[in-house]
Amino acid sequence: MADLAEAAEKTCLWWRCGTGGGPSPEDEHRRTPALWLVEDVHRAEEGELRRLRRVLEALEPGSAAAVTYRPEELPVPALPLGGSPMTYPSRMTVLRYRLAPWNEERVRQAAV
Repeated sequence: MADLAEAAEKTCLWWRCGTGGGPSPEDEHRRTPALWLVEDVHRAEEGELRRLRRVLEALEPGSAAAVTYRPEELPVPALPLGGSPMTYPSRMTVLRYRLAPWNEERVRQAAV
């Protein structure tokens, strides 16, 4: 996905939760469209989840976010962004896609 953003000449911000990194305060309040790639939300601490919620609530028009997590490792089932449900801005489209484990045939196909 980062390569797609680069090809479209869009800023790509990569955030891997639970590593002590994350966006700078300037990144959190960007006023230009960007692609946010947020990985491993299941590893985020409460403070990091609050920051992520602020970023998602304030996405500029033309921005997008891809947020990944392992549902089985969430502290609160079905709430990847913390203990209370997220209220997304009305202009935001939210798509959910759950990856399924590969069966033996799919692994063979990928190996070929």
